Amino acid sequence: MSFRTLAAKFLETVKDDLGIPARLRKVIADTPGIRMRVDDTAAVIASSSVVRWHEWPHGQGSEKRGEVRGWRTSGGHYQSEHRHIPALARLGKTETSAGFNCDIGDVTGLSASKSELYRFFSMQQMAEQACQPFIRDVSQEGLAQNLRWPEIGIVRGSSDFLLQYSWDDGLCLANSGGSHHFVAARHIAGQLQQPVALQGRLVRHGLDAEAAAQLNDQYAIYAIAKDAFFAEALDALRDFRATHYWADLPQPYDNGLAIFLPRDEARSRKVAEVFASEGFTNVGDVVVELASQGAAAERRPRQDEMRLRIEALPELEAKAGVAHLFGKHAAARLRNELATQVDWQAVEQATMDEAFGVHRLDAQSVYDALARHSPGATSGHALNTLRATVDGYARLHERKLAKQATPDAPTPD
Repeated sequence: MSFRTLAAKFLETVKDDLGIPARLRKVIADTPGIRMRVDDTAAVIASSSVVRWHEWPHGQGSEKRGEVRGWRTSGGHYQSEHRHIPALARLGKTETSAGFNCDIGDVTGLSASKSELYRFFSMQQMAEQACQPFIRDVSQEGLAQNLRWPEIGIVRGSSDFLLQYSWDDGLCLANSGGSHHFVAARHIAGQLQQPVALQGRLVRHGLDAEAAAQLNDQYAIYAIAKDAFFAEALDALRDFRATHYWADLPQPYDNGLAIFLPRDEARSRKVAEVFASEGFTNVGDVVVELASQGAAAERRPRQDEMRLRIEALPELEAKAGVAHLFGKHAAARLRNELATQVDWQAVEQATMDEAFGVHRLDAQSVYDALARHSPGATSGHALNTLRATVDGYARLHERKLAKQATPDAPTPD
């Protein structure tokens, strides 16, 4: 280890002791991908595509509802502990209505099918692409024949029910089978302009706005990549002796953690200031927005934009510059994955590595292209974190180039 490296580590230790989280800043600088985004999910007809925020963080690991784990100073000792956060435990809520009525055309999603539901942005698309044998007879008899299919339980008072999330504008059928005949019946009913009444149990999941606000008042909560946190950032936070807790983020963000930093503790506030200044996604703000009454309506335009970007992906490889690079790396992922399930942050990272490491492009052009073309970067939170991540990768590659040009002098014997 060179003298320069030893001196830098000593300076980090001194700054940590003085209440400046220097080691944490170095971890972020060396690992730009430590920033984890909480992007919008694609609006497909699979009910599982809706993020289960009402369950967060219940059922993940060994934690009980509202329980997180981490480190804090107690009695002069810095030690690990589990903490129960009442506001977090109250965050999710569920209401059930026994006699809910709707029309078959109101149903926009399903929970089970032999077809891959993540392929379809709408029930109409599924009807046209996966139900052709069942929609040929556009008549009252064709409609009745599909509705008679025994696995369509919602018309027979079975255990099938309807499902809704307050932050999503869809209405899903929680079915156990019969998806193709149900979708075909819905299509034919629409063609005939024939109402088909459905009645059953409605389960509506939501978020308590008061609990979300209280949680955000008590803790600054930021998203962080799980692997990078346990590899580097956890030690940096412990060296700084900041009180902090963590919990898994819900799927599809399960490769990330939410870090809870008590706002009433000085060192925790210092860490929160670092995360904020470094463009980390503020999960507390995201949850408050999702708990608001207009959350579903606010998300819909972003999901529509996500769909447009996904549909435009095949055209990107023919473009120049960063758009071409992103299209190339996206195409590589799409050989084995559906576009609606791709980790777009991983595609962005591959694009940045090539843009900076091989072509030595500038950060602004890289950001502009990713902000315009990446399906994952459609919200203000996502764009803020993307900007910081792009700048972080650009600086990292600049340091690597500078180090190659002026390597450390050899350590004297």
